[in-house]
Order: sequence, then C-alpha cells, then structure tokens
Amino acid sequence: MFVPSPRPGTSPSDHFLECQESLEPYFNAMIGRAVNAGWDEIVATEAAISLAEKHGLAHFANAEVTRMIKRLPRADSD
Repeated sequence: MFVPSPRPGTSPSDHFLECQESLEPYFNAMIGRAVNAGWDEIVATEAAISLAEKHGLAHFANAEVTRMIKRLPRADSD
C-alpha cells in the first residue's frame, strides 16, 4: 500500500486535508472490503471511526506518559 508523502513546500495547515486525500482511497477500499465480507456499511464505518478514535487516544496517552517520564528525576542523581 503506497500512501503519498506530504508535498514539499505545503504549509502544516494544509497537511490535514492533504493527508485525508491521501488516505481516502484506502479507507474507501477498506469499507468496501468489509461490505463485501457481509458487514453493513454503517457498521463498518462506525467501527473504523471507533478504531481511529482509540488510535488517537492511545497516541496522546503515550505522549503524555513519555512527557511525565522525562520529568522524573534520574535514578543516578543522588
């Protein structure tokens, strides 16, 4: 699966839409495969949304844990 990289010279404010456009064909294919396997399209779409939310929440939780770990005093600093 090839996902295009961000175009050079685009501003970070354009990255969200650009990334959406890059992922859209794969998302549509994934939902299509689920429907072909017998899943209702709405159920498949809601499942994909739920997975995306869980992925985002895990990412932010991991980033917060990493930030907190960096604030801990080093064990060798007596």
